[in-house]
Amino acid sequence: MRIGNTPRDYAWGSTTAIARLLGTTPSGAPEAELWLGAHPGSPARILDSAETGGAADLAHWGETAGTLPYLLKVLAAAGPLSLQAHPSSAQARAGFERENAEGLAPDSPTATTRTRSTSRR
Repeated sequence: MRIGNTPRDYAWGSTTAIARLLGTTPSGAPEAELWLGAHPGSPARILDSAETGGAADLAHWGETAGTLPYLLKVLAAAGPLSLQAHPSSAQARAGFERENAEGLAPDSPTATTRTRSTSRR
């Protein structure tokens, strides 16, 4: 099954590396990460949905075919990156519940347990 996705355009990304990997024309914009998995924030597209009974992306296909608990990230850094440390499942659950109880928005820059579309340095 062939999959694809749109590269995430963080400022630290390369303008050529992901396009070169995919054999496509560079967009001219920074392309920092290519997510290939079932993450709800950017599930990979299934290029031929006939192969998956009509599912258009891996998140939808995972709902019908069973879970797909992975996320492959292809990184193309042209600038410095922040260090990312991920909590254990228990720590993440407790932090998520605490932030929900505090009424913290999912895209808040002070949220620690949510995936955001911006890079923190």
